[in-house]
Amino acid sequence: MPHDRQPRRGHARGAQHPDRAHRNAGTFRGEGLERGRPLLGEPYVQHNPTMPNGLEGLRTVAPQLAGFSWTPARIAAQGDLVMTHSRVLGWAPEPVVIVDIFRLKDSRIVEHWDVVQTEVPSTESINGNPMV
Repeated sequence: MPHDRQPRRGHARGAQHPDRAHRNAGTFRGEGLERGRPLLGEPYVQHNPTMPNGLEGLRTVAPQLAGFSWTPARIAAQGDLVMTHSRVLGWAPEPVVIVDIFRLKDSRIVEHWDVVQTEVPSTESINGNPMV
C-alpha cells in the first residue's frame, strides 16, 4: 500500500488484523507468556512507569498477577499500532479499565503504552454509562 493512502478500515498496514489480535488475547489473560512468546518481539519497549523494558520484565510481573483476566471490549488498528479497550481483573485490587496501545513490527508486539483507570460502576457514574 502506498504511504500516502490510509489503511482500509479494520486493517492495519504492517500490523496484524484486530480480529487476530483478539484471538491471541490469551497471552494477556494469564495463559502464560511462553504461549504468547511468538507474539512478542525484542527489543520490547515498555512505557508503563511501573514495569521495566524487555521480555524478562514481563516474566517478572506475570506470576504476581493472581486471578488476572483481560476482557477486551474494543480493538482498533491503524498503521503499526493496535489498541485495546478492556476490563481487567487482577492488575490492581479493584477492577480497572485499560487502554493498551501496542506497536507491532513483523507481526510481533515490540512496544507498549497503557492508560489505567479504576472502574467506576455505571450505577455510581454521573452519566450512568459504563466505562467499557
